[in-house]
Amino acid sequence: MPNKTPHQRYHRVAQLFDPPAYVKEASDGEILDDGSRGREAFADPERLYPIHTKAATWYSAATFADDASPSSSATAAVRRNIVAAAAGFGIGRDVEAVFAKAAGREDLSGLPNSDFAVLDRDDRGRVAARSLPIRDAREVKQAAETLTAWAHASTFDVRREAAGRILEKAAALGIDLGAALESSLQATAAMGRGRPTRAGPHTPRPRRPTPP
Repeated sequence: MPNKTPHQRYHRVAQLFDPPAYVKEASDGEILDDGSRGREAFADPERLYPIHTKAATWYSAATFADDASPSSSATAAVRRNIVAAAAGFGIGRDVEAVFAKAAGREDLSGLPNSDFAVLDRDDRGRVAARSLPIRDAREVKQAAETLTAWAHASTFDVRREAAGRILEKAAALGIDLGAALESSLQATAAMGRGRPTRAGPHTPRPRRPTPP
């Protein structure tokens, strides 16, 4: 998997595991590492997978489930630490649901690009990774809500392209996104598009050539 920014990674795991409300409503500081915490605030002693809040613990469970290699002994220890932290925060069932879903997760690698809202591109413009599937009404609405909630954290081009792709898929499938959500997506999809310039009273017009 190519390197991703924290918010690009959030988009991916949010689509894979559908975060609970306490994660969706959490601030960046409640979910991510800010560099100020000791090793005890992480499931991995290498300062990976923060567990300082219940939102961070759920998110670490989700990213761990997306990353983990079951054959690694270190992996097993990290999972135990995440499970222990989840129990302490009272979210054990939420975390176990993440692991259960990851174990039986569907392989999306064979799907066409048209079935994803977000296409991460490399320096040559080639698609390097894809996220936010949009195959049916549930996925389209979830992708729209995720993009809208985290639009401030995505790059300009990613936001615009993803919004356009979601709107196109919604139209193709006849999905009603609701006025507010559709309006937000339309505004995002239109960002940066040039508008034709009309000649106004102060716009100089070209002069006809003077006959010799």
